[in-house]
Amino acid sequence: MLKRDGRFGPFLSCSDYPTCKGIVKLDRKKATVVAPKPPPLTIENPCPKCGSPLNMRTSKRGPWLSCSKYPRCRGRLAWSAIEEPQQKALEQALSAHVEAHPQPIIRKLDGSPVADGYLPLIVNLSSKPQPTETAA
Repeated sequence: MLKRDGRFGPFLSCSDYPTCKGIVKLDRKKATVVAPKPPPLTIENPCPKCGSPLNMRTSKRGPWLSCSKYPRCRGRLAWSAIEEPQQKALEQALSAHVEAHPQPIIRKLDGSPVADGYLPLIVNLSSKPQPTETAA
């Protein structure tokens, strides 16, 4: 894979592009591998600003709801604004959605899996391995 810089930050891309379109996102500050997140679950609740369906995602603070028309609409709905029986149903639907869309396993050439925070070894054209630069 080749390290490239794009408008959304650094990433690793397949060296056989366009035949292989695989990419792996890198953290901007640490230059470590960032695992891809599952797609959001679209629910039938309307956005309070534009009326479009809401997307449900999880974070370290728990589930949250945002407009599916982001960035045109930045509407959000508070999790506490939803009644408790519907919260439980949505949490079950979200867990089923996450199970249906598992996080892909990124592997090194030797077949061992790469976890979040893995620091890839960047090889220059001179074939001398160099560790990636990390911000202090």
